Amino acid sequence: VPASFEGLPIACFTCDATCTVFEWNRRAEETFGFPPGEAIGKPIWELMGPSLVGERGREQLRRVFAGQSFQNQEWTDGQRTFLVAAMPHCGRGDQVTGAIVSAVEVTAQKRAEEQIARQLVELNEAHQELSKLTSRLAALATTDAVTGIANHRAFHVRLGQHLKAAQLGRGFALAMVDVDKFKLFNDEFGHQAGDQVLQAVATTLKSRVREIDFVARYGGEEFSILFADSDMAQAVGYCEELRRSIERILTSFRPVTASFGVCVWRAEAT
Repeated sequence: VPASFEGLPIACFTCDATCTVFEWNRRAEETFGFPPGEAIGKPIWELMGPSLVGERGREQLRRVFAGQSFQNQEWTDGQRTFLVAAMPHCGRGDQVTGAIVSAVEVTAQKRAEEQIARQLVELNEAHQELSKLTSRLAALATTDAVTGIANHRAFHVRLGQHLKAAQLGRGFALAMVDVDKFKLFNDEFGHQAGDQVLQAVATTLKSRVREIDFVARYGGEEFSILFADSDMAQAVGYCEELRRSIERILTSFRPVTASFGVCVWRAEAT
C-alpha cells in the first residue's frame, strides 16, 4: 500500500470489478477489524458486512466501473452508519481498472441527529399541548361555568372595546336582562333547577342574537347583551324578540320570564 494511501485518516481501500479488495489501509483495519493480510482478496461485503453494503451499495460500486463516481452516500446496517465515496481508478487508455473507496463512520453523529429530531418532535408536541392548555385556561377565565357563555370578566373586556369604538362614532346598545322571580326556582325546586333555568336562558339569548352581538352572564340571574351598531329603537326591538323567546322556554318547574333594560351609547367621531 502506498505511504500516502496508508496514512489517510479515513478508511480507504481499492477493489477490482468483482469488488475484491487489493489494497486496505490502517484506518480501514481499525474501523472494520481486519488486518491487510486478511482483508486483501476478500469481497467488500465480507469485510464491511453484507447488511451494511447491501444491494444498493453493490450497484453503486458497479457503476464506478462505468466511470460514475459517488460521494457522501449513506450506508447503514441499522447499527453503524458510514458516509461512503468511490471513484474509478484508471489505467492505460483511461480504462477503469479499479475503484478507490473511502468510508467515514458517522454513527455517533447520526444517533445525535436522530436524538435531536426526536427531541424536536417532543418539544413541538409539548408546545402544542401547552398551547391547548393555555387556550383552555383562557376559556376558563372568560367562560361562565354554569351556562357556558361569556362571564362577567369577558363582558367588561368587550364593553371596553365597544366604548373605544364609540369614540370613533360607532354606537352600541347595552341591555341588562334579569330572570323574574328567579329565587323561587331555587327555593321551590332546588339549585339544580335554578341552574337549568339559567342554562336555558343563556342558550336562548346566545342563539337568537346576531353574530356581531355579545351575550354574557353578568352575575346571579342577570345577563348582559351588547348590540353592535344599534340605536335605541333597534335595541328595543331586539330585546322584545328575546323576551318573547324566553317566555317560550319549556321547563317542568314553572314559566320563565325576564325583564330587560336598555341604554344606548353613541359618540361623535372626532
